Amino acid sequence: MRTLKLMVSTVLAAFAVGAVVANAASAFSFRWHVEGLEASGQNVEGTGGTFKLENATVGFAVTCTNVSGTGKVEALGADSSNALSFTGCTTNEPAANKCVVHSPGKANGTVETEGALTTKLLERETSSKAKVLADEYKPNATTKKFAVLEVETEAGGLCAKVGKVNAVTGTVAAEVKNVGNEVEGVFPNPELKGNTLVAFGSAAKLTGTARTKLKAGEGTTLAAV
Repeated sequence: MRTLKLMVSTVLAAFAVGAVVANAASAFSFRWHVEGLEASGQNVEGTGGTFKLENATVGFAVTCTNVSGTGKVEALGADSSNALSFTGCTTNEPAANKCVVHSPGKANGTVETEGALTTKLLERETSSKAKVLADEYKPNATTKKFAVLEVETEAGGLCAKVGKVNAVTGTVAAEVKNVGNEVEGVFPNPELKGNTLVAFGSAAKLTGTARTKLKAGEGTTLAAV
């Protein structure tokens, strides 16, 4: 009987330890690190090359050649981003249609996000079901939009997708990787699972790559862990 009680106690203890480990794992969250320590409001800046916003259903896309922006990395894996500026933006319509795209009040070819955005480090899944560290972007908290795209026709053209109320909404995530002293964010194709981005009236996807680094005076090494 004593042996049986000992066995039962051992099994119960193992279950208890397992429960603690499981709870700890489920509560785990990712963090921004600066010089190996958790971030606490350091300023960052990001730049990137070609980005493409596409709605395959309506057959319309906007491609921009550059993106830049600034923001801050915070505790608990949060990040606040100031307005992101995309330049060299064009549509996929034939050149003869003379379509131009921009944000309200901006020059042709310039698209800016609507003020501050927020992001959060978390786990997402790729199209092949691999788990990856991702940075999820949410729209401006007040307007609930990432951006508004105005598509117009220049003199002598005939743009098929003319419109001034093309709001980009939802959420979208980039896979993040530490590259040297910077963090690379890749919006892949196929996209990460869980995206809910909407543009031009229905589901859309964003592809492109950008890198984020610490601004001068804020440190040397930025990492997502």
